[in-house]
Amino acid sequence: MSEYKTSRCFILDTVTYLQATFNPLGPAGQLIDFIKENQVSIYISGEIFNELKSTLYKNPLWEKRGSSQTKKIEQIELFLNEILEIAEKIDPVPNKFYYPRDPKDEKIINLAIDTESDIVTRDKDLLSFQNPVSAEEIKEANRLKAIAPSLSIFSPEEALHQLTLERSVQKY
Repeated sequence: MSEYKTSRCFILDTVTYLQATFNPLGPAGQLIDFIKENQVSIYISGEIFNELKSTLYKNPLWEKRGSSQTKKIEQIELFLNEILEIAEKIDPVPNKFYYPRDPKDEKIINLAIDTESDIVTRDKDLLSFQNPVSAEEIKEANRLKAIAPSLSIFSPEEALHQLTLERSVQKY
């Protein structure tokens, strides 16, 4: 375990967890490793965990990889247990932000607001909060900033870069 400690906390979306499962050497997998090694806090709600579990079991990539049913179940259970070990589960999560454009993203946003965490995602709607272009995106981004002014939304690569920068600054 590293000496590095951060006050930064993250909420990872389901796609980020899926990418970590299927490509542990990719950015999302590296981020999970960084989190485990460096005591970075992540939070998960029951709703997000259940979505992750359901998505993992239904994902067609298992068959494309030639995984047997037994091997698939073993890998999924191992990954889910690992997530439960490194993430703090938060329930219930208050609904502070309504997002009619993509209501499925509300659970991620509301958990981030409640835990004062940043979000790691590849979801274009969520990432648009950081760099809004359309009038609707700008309006939604301003509404979110009013509720959670310090909330940042990163891709897995951006989150890794941010954590690496913070760790290198802390070393000096």
